[in-house]
Amino acid sequence: MASIKRYIAALIPALTICTLLLSCQLPPIFGTPTPTPQPLAPQVIQVSPERGEELQVNAPIQLVFDQPMDKASVEEAFAIELAVPGALVWVTDRAVQFKPAGTGFKRATRYTVTLGKEAQSAAKVALREPVLLRFTTVGFLEVATVQPAPDTEEVALDATVTVMFNRPVVALTAIENQGDLPQPLSFDPPVEGSGEWLNTSIFVFRPSAGFMPATTYTARIAAGLTDTTGGVLAEDYTWQFTTAMPAVVATYPGDFTIHVEPQPTLYIAFNQPMDHASVEAAFTLKQAGREDSIPGTFEWHDQGLILPGDTGKGVCYEPYGWSWREGEGPERVGVETMGFKPSRPLDFNTLYVAELAAGARGATGGHGGTRETYRWRFTTIAYPSILSTTPADGEQRADPWTTLEVAFSSPMDPDSINDNFTISPPVSATEVYTYWWDNNTYLNLSFPIEASSDYT
Repeated sequence: MASIKRYIAALIPALTICTLLLSCQLPPIFGTPTPTPQPLAPQVIQVSPERGEELQVNAPIQLVFDQPMDKASVEEAFAIELAVPGALVWVTDRAVQFKPAGTGFKRATRYTVTLGKEAQSAAKVALREPVLLRFTTVGFLEVATVQPAPDTEEVALDATVTVMFNRPVVALTAIENQGDLPQPLSFDPPVEGSGEWLNTSIFVFRPSAGFMPATTYTARIAAGLTDTTGGVLAEDYTWQFTTAMPAVVATYPGDFTIHVEPQPTLYIAFNQPMDHASVEAAFTLKQAGREDSIPGTFEWHDQGLILPGDTGKGVCYEPYGWSWREGEGPERVGVETMGFKPSRPLDFNTLYVAELAAGARGATGGHGGTRETYRWRFTTIAYPSILSTTPADGEQRADPWTTLEVAFSSPMDPDSINDNFTISPPVSATEVYTYWWDNNTYLNLSFPIEASSDYT
């Protein structure tokens, strides 16, 4: 009996649990069918032209959708402002193009395309919001920039003229086919030379014999030039530039040169051929502080001036008759040189001023002459003399380890000195060493010197 009671006691909790489980709202083993998803609203996923892209005048506008579309509703919802004749053409059931008719779109014009919300997909679902597309058609051919820039002055005579257009004018081609390409640039006055397209939109012109100096040129790109899209240069593009004016580029002797010989030939080099009479009339040579000009004769050289330089051999360069020991060698500057030789020797150790007045004209060009007065100064050589010695004359307690230094008033000829000095008490010639410096104005004598001795 007790075992039955224990069995019943154990069974009751189990039955209770089962009852609770059965009373729960458990889903059936076989559920209800899943509802069919509603079709999504269509979207435009690609447009042409893209944002910021210019559209060619005969190119189509294209819209690509993410799903097949109802063609009739799309065509009804499509609009373009400004109005353009044309037709919608379906490439696929997801892509449609608007192809302009006749001459196509207008150049350099802003258009707006709209596709209203009434456009529907093939599943009859409308756009959630209108589609808006703005674009600009390709513009007219224009000159973007030129070099030399308009109104530039002092343009080099061998300068290259460059024209850059805002869009391609010629197609890429081989170098040997350059002759078949347009040559759009002309000059007034005319210039001989050759033009070349560096790429599809950059044209360069190189004068074969250079531009004339002191001349204002008018460069012209004629209207009617077309680009690769058919765009036309509507009007002539013209600009002006002026080539180099006459100017002095170098003189000999140079400004503030010292130790100039008393009977020099002065040279002045120019950047271009000059009108000789005009230059000679503008030139003067005066002693500093005086008003009277020094007379002389002129000579002309049809080449630039050779500036002295170091050859390592002490050779002299024409037209100077001497050379410096410094620099990288002779250098020719300018294209024409005038020489002036005074009719009388110049005074020793005297400052002179040479001047070329403004207005000296070039041989060609009609825009005046040199713009500024060119002035330079030089000092003639002093009459030879000894300025000082170290040790000084009569000096006592001189350092026996020193060398004798002699300072001259002007550059000296070493050969004329070497045999014209004596040392007393006598010193063997093999023990005497000489060294010249500072343009041969200082002489160092080195020889054995005895302490507590008198030397002359």
